Amino acid sequence: MTAPAFRLLALFFSFAAIASAQTTVGLWKLGEDDSSPANGGPVASSVANSGALGGFTASGTPTYTNSTVGGSAWAIDMGSSGNSNSLALASTLGVNDNYAIEAWIYVANTSGIQVIFYNGDTSTNGMGLLVNGGNLDMMIGGVTASSNSLPTAPITLNTWVNVAAVRENGATYFFYDGIQYGAGVGTHGTTTGSFFLGSGGGYGFSGAIDNVRAFTFTGGTFSSSMLTAIPEPSAYAALAGLGALGLAFWRRKRAAA
Repeated sequence: MTAPAFRLLALFFSFAAIASAQTTVGLWKLGEDDSSPANGGPVASSVANSGALGGFTASGTPTYTNSTVGGSAWAIDMGSSGNSNSLALASTLGVNDNYAIEAWIYVANTSGIQVIFYNGDTSTNGMGLLVNGGNLDMMIGGVTASSNSLPTAPITLNTWVNVAAVRENGATYFFYDGIQYGAGVGTHGTTTGSFFLGSGGGYGFSGAIDNVRAFTFTGGTFSSSMLTAIPEPSAYAALAGLGALGLAFWRRKRAAA
């Protein structure tokens, strides 16, 4: 096999291995699967989900926006500073270890404390991410990384970035734009309550959120490539086509030899 063909096949199978190592629990595109979203229009009472957990129920006045991260048609604008808007499931994600939650966020204001997403009860269990003092902070069972002098991530305003919270083999950590920060010290425990975006009580997120995804994986196998480097299905098709082309070229070379 020629070196280029081998590299194509190796690339294809490496992506396939990463994909097979994770299982999507829920994917909320926040607009694309909803009925007739309109820019600036109110969010549907039930936001569609591509997984088995059901849709979010909207509270307050979040709206749809077509100012999105590349490759997406719609996102949800959660509102301005100090809002109480939220999107919530009727239950938690139903997992307590070896799982991750990721989202694309557009932070419009860093004032106060703003909940981005949380799985569980913010006072006793679970994990999530929030804007806190101008930084991205992680909360685990009611305890924040910043309260224990652990690293937090400086937030860039008015730009789309990928963020993620990860729990693996009892350890917790988070990512901002692909860079890992901190480790949690709170007690995750067994989650109660619900999985939600934004928050009531004036702790809502100021900005837009898009493409929220939760997935599980085998402990000890997590890689940051699971978050942002996984190709969309169309990219998988392209990789498969390249792999098949390389294999056909190799066979033709062998037949001609």
